[in-house]
Amino acid sequence: MFILVDYFLTAAISCLSGMLYLSVVFPAIGPLALWITIGVLILLGILNWVGISESAKVSLVGAVIAFFSDIAILVMVFTHISLPYFFSLIPTMLANHSLTPLSILIGFAGSFLAFSGLESISQLSPVMKTP
Repeated sequence: MFILVDYFLTAAISCLSGMLYLSVVFPAIGPLALWITIGVLILLGILNWVGISESAKVSLVGAVIAFFSDIAILVMVFTHISLPYFFSLIPTMLANHSLTPLSILIGFAGSFLAFSGLESISQLSPVMKTP
């Protein structure tokens, strides 16, 4: 029972986080982030109801888009700056950030959320196969 609750909460939190990140790029969706999240979760529920194969295909499309977006960002960064300059930026990135108990808890919560989603779907997969 708890694994299903974990599965749904992981999807909801991840979807809301994604909408809040998108609201930085598109500020108009900021006030509507919660409603868009609810709509996306309903669409995901319908997609899962239609079939696991269709859900997997949509997930694959999202993963491919994310992969190529990451590659495009890396190519753009490393074609515009040199590798030594990149390494010289690392101390600047870490400056003014101290490791506090709150930042440790935030990091732990983020990593736990990622692994709980992965673990919950891996435990749910055998249940979803046709008997």
